[in-house]
Amino acid sequence: MGDNNEIVPIKSRKPAKKQSKESKRTKEQRLATENCLRDIMVEVAQTKVMSDTQLKDRLNSYLLRCYENKQYPTVEEGFLSTGYTRRFLMDIAQGKARGKYFSPEAVDILNRFLDICAAFDAKMVMTGKAPMIGYIFRSKQHYGYSDKTEVQLSGNVTKMEEELNVDDIARRYQVETTFVDDKPASNT
Repeated sequence: MGDNNEIVPIKSRKPAKKQSKESKRTKEQRLATENCLRDIMVEVAQTKVMSDTQLKDRLNSYLLRCYENKQYPTVEEGFLSTGYTRRFLMDIAQGKARGKYFSPEAVDILNRFLDICAAFDAKMVMTGKAPMIGYIFRSKQHYGYSDKTEVQLSGNVTKMEEELNVDDIARRYQVETTFVDDKPASNT
């Protein structure tokens, strides 16, 4: 060894601390957040489309970027890439609105894009890569699916309404009551 003023590192016999699960999870969450925001900002930076052709090309280039970067395509992000709000483009897709730059063909372009995203979401669920509940929500919000309750009716409803009058209906709802000393008695 050298002189007494020399600093010599001490080697520890303890193994290095392993990263805690919480710390690792936090780093993974931060990385995922960073990646998502980076992807979104790429789409937000796009210029606003001004024609059906530009709309089609922009949505196609968005899907191509998703493929090349191995990222999940979403309706929200795809619509952001056009420079318009999701709500506005959904209104066009549903025929409720028409932008000043778009023809009726824009409805077909947007619905085709929605169909592609719906197919992607469905495949993710079917292969176990996405939860079913998320697919159900997205299907209702973006793809026009809804819960439908079927009610079976038997007989002719209009005929039944014609045959019943107010007195018949009142009789159906009368309750039999036994009176004792002018007061209703309990049926127990």
